[in-house]
Amino acid sequence: MRELPGGFRLNLEVEGMKAQLMKFLTAGNDDLNRQVAAEFDRVMTDEGLAKLISETVSRVVTNTIIEEMEGFFKYGDGNAAIQEAVKSSLKKGMNL
Repeated sequence: MRELPGGFRLNLEVEGMKAQLMKFLTAGNDDLNRQVAAEFDRVMTDEGLAKLISETVSRVVTNTIIEEMEGFFKYGDGNAAIQEAVKSSLKKGMNL
């Protein structure tokens, strides 16, 4: 137990937690091992891999398009067009 400023006490049981975690991870948890093996077997079929590849490609393509569009509107010609539209709108609103 360690005394901290303000009268707070801190009780660390790191070694005990570490030992419990290591015991769990190395105990050969059969249920967890079965679940992982079942999921691996499910995914590693021709159909499972095809689905995983398709989903991954779709996600990467979509994210890449979004990143490029954001770049265009934040830093590219799209940004200049937005700035001009805002300036024009402000000038009209202020009758300049």
